[in-house]
Amino acid sequence: MASGTAGELDGYFRFTAIAPTTLNPGTDYVVGSYISGELGTALFGGNGTVDSNINVIDVRYSPFGSAAFEFPGLTDPGTDGAAFLGANIRGSASPVPLPAAVWLFGSGVAGLVGLARRRARMNQDGSL
Repeated sequence: MASGTAGELDGYFRFTAIAPTTLNPGTDYVVGSYISGELGTALFGGNGTVDSNINVIDVRYSPFGSAAFEFPGLTDPGTDGAAFLGANIRGSASPVPLPAAVWLFGSGVAGLVGLARRRARMNQDGSL
């Protein structure tokens, strides 16, 4: 989001529209950012923010000196020297049509209910 942009507020997060992006099955995506040095320290220490529209709600990190990128495995708001910031994504799902098997199953269940009612009625008539 461009500096000074006030995107639509949804809960604790602000969203702004971007160009549609197709995510392909079987492909790994990592969405986030890394800030090093004094800016990262300011974010972690709670002494500043990148933009007045950004609030750091939870900080995730990799331990200092490790080669492992453990985001979002660990949380430590007191870590100096770096900040990893993840994305918050909002999207919409396309409706999926019900397969024909569901309609076939439903009609079969309705038929069984009808047969059970018919037998129950015949048993009542025969016992009178």
